[in-house]
Amino acid sequence: MFDAQDSPYVAFCRLAECFDKHSLFDATIDTVAAAQPAAVNIRNVIPGAFLGKRFADAACSVLFSATLSGRDFHRDMLGLPADVCELIDRQFRRERGNYLVFVSSVAEAIDLPGTRLIRAFIATLGLPQVNAINEQMMQRMQTR
Repeated sequence: MFDAQDSPYVAFCRLAECFDKHSLFDATIDTVAAAQPAAVNIRNVIPGAFLGKRFADAACSVLFSATLSGRDFHRDMLGLPADVCELIDRQFRRERGNYLVFVSSVAEAIDLPGTRLIRAFIATLGLPQVNAINEQMMQRMQTR
C-alpha cells in the first residue's frame, strides 16, 4: 500500500484512499506550539484488513494481549486466520519437541540448550494510555 519513498503527504493521501469503518480521523490544533501548530491523523483502529496478508506471508509473528479472553475479537481485529489454535497444533504434530508459551512473569530463566527448545509462543501485557484519542478508538471499536 505504501512505498518507503513516499513523502508524508503522499503516504497520508494513500491512507485516506483506504479510509473506511476501520479508520478514525482526528485533528489537533495547538495554539501554543509554533513548530507544529496543527496535525491531522488517520488512525487504523481495526487493522485486520491490512495485517491479515502480512501475517500469512510472515515466517513468524509475536503477538501480545492484556487479556486471554475475547479470542474471536482479537483474531478479527488483527486479521488472523480463524484456526490459530489448529495452526499451533499442526506445527506441534509436524515437529514434536519442547515449546514455550510465555505469559507475563512466568517461565523466566528457562534454559534448554541447543535444539531442546524448538519454538516459543510469547504473551505479555501491554496496556493502552488513557487519553482522548484512545477513548475515540474505544468508541469506534465498540460499534463493531
